[in-house]
Amino acid sequence: ANPSSRSTLVELDVLPAPAFTGEASAARRGSSNEEEIRHKRAAMTLTVYGVLGSQPVRAVVWLLTQKGIAHELVQTMPGSSSEDKPLGSKSATFRKIVPHGKVPAIRDSESGMVLWESNAILCYLADKYGMSDLYPSDLAKRAQVHQWLHWHHENSRQFTIALFAPILRPDIKFNPEDLRARTAQVHGVAKLLNRHLSTSPFLAGDAITIADIAAYEDIGQCQEQYCNLFDFGPYEHLRRWMAAVEKLPKFEETHVKTLRMLRKFIDRSRGSGASL
Repeated sequence: ANPSSRSTLVELDVLPAPAFTGEASAARRGSSNEEEIRHKRAAMTLTVYGVLGSQPVRAVVWLLTQKGIAHELVQTMPGSSSEDKPLGSKSATFRKIVPHGKVPAIRDSESGMVLWESNAILCYLADKYGMSDLYPSDLAKRAQVHQWLHWHHENSRQFTIALFAPILRPDIKFNPEDLRARTAQVHGVAKLLNRHLSTSPFLAGDAITIADIAAYEDIGQCQEQYCNLFDFGPYEHLRRWMAAVEKLPKFEETHVKTLRMLRKFIDRSRGSGASL
């Protein structure tokens, strides 16, 4: 592939360990379990396209992993045009699956459906697998979840667009004036969330939901212990919320290794004079 078409996420080789639920434990028991692994693959109905370096992909994979739902993660690199492995999201092959060439996407072989847009995927999975603890069936409570999911796109998502992407996604060209405006918006979003979370444990009320998972991926990665892209010191309620979301099952397995790798690259970029 043309190097100019490859995102930094490709260079970092940010790949998850188990390709699907159950493979890692089976692999540890030795090659005699290869048949077991093949059977598990055959039984799977869900394929996820993306890499864990992508915030929306992490949200989908975390939801599936914490609920123990078998899935295969097909490495698909954002911003890359590669037709080889790992497949690029801008490749002609992937565009046949997702016309606009972005991750994540899922293929549900049980229904024959391909679905893209991470928040739509989260809703679909929560509904299909009966995750009423994270996606309430009550109409009014669910509407609150949808409110925050829609708000996320142009608000909490800016933590990634303004702070993360300029370093990790050189395939995206940013207008300096626009980037300054987005960075200012990030501070506004942090203030708004801190105020909201001073009276509400989670985004949509007293219980954690998929809205918290979606927003956390863009915000939580910026903490000092991970990518160190934003000073959360003045935002005590936002800090409390991030810590609470991280208590969901399987956080470490789906986040820590990837975020540490990303941090190493960011630190190298800072050392070479790159600007955040």
